Amino acid sequence: MRYWLSNNDGKTTGPYGLEEIRAFAGSGRLSPAAMACAEGSTEWQPISAVLTAPPTAPVTAGAVMDGACGCCGMMPPKKPKTLYGRTVCKKCYYKFANRRQLAYIVDVIFFTVLSMLVGGVFGAAGALAGMPEDTIELLGMLLGWALFPVFLLKDGFRGTSPGKWLCGVQVLDARTGAPIGAGASFKRNLPLLIPIVGQLIILIEMLKGPRLGDGWAHTKVIWKKYAGQPIFWPSGALA
Repeated sequence: MRYWLSNNDGKTTGPYGLEEIRAFAGSGRLSPAAMACAEGSTEWQPISAVLTAPPTAPVTAGAVMDGACGCCGMMPPKKPKTLYGRTVCKKCYYKFANRRQLAYIVDVIFFTVLSMLVGGVFGAAGALAGMPEDTIELLGMLLGWALFPVFLLKDGFRGTSPGKWLCGVQVLDARTGAPIGAGASFKRNLPLLIPIVGQLIILIEMLKGPRLGDGWAHTKVIWKKYAGQPIFWPSGALA
């Protein structure tokens, strides 16, 4: 957010960013009675109100109007759906859900191939060491289960897994908007520990927006193409 300033000398200057205004105030260049007006607004307010206001998410050029789709901005959306508490068009709703589902499927395939490669290397090493075939198979199965917790960390690379990178989605901290790390990824993916059922539940939950794991991990999946729209802002921002 940028502001026009009036220092009660009849002149208006700006617009300036909040950090610049704070620097002006700290150096004594602003009178305590100075007034400020947000860029694009006509309402003037005391400079003290601007300096003490909590930080808010910036309003970008792509911000949508009231009643429009929270993603693409279509006015008004046909057959509207609700995503993260906001109205979106049916097309964006399902495209976003399909991107998330496809990202998950890609991650499963990637992890499966990786596990097979690791298992193959382990099996070859066991065979060279003269281990019995039954023992190699048993240890290979145990190794596969030991590797599964790694799958729960898949979103911990700045909120991006191989599938999410490919599909243009990302997992953020719902409160701050920062990309998540390994700890939050592990929490949000814990339902996957329920064999088969957990995976089906997650794929269905992607149609609603938040997953069960997103609740206790305080995470939120965003569509990077529309990351500047209020629908994907963190909960601590003024949308």
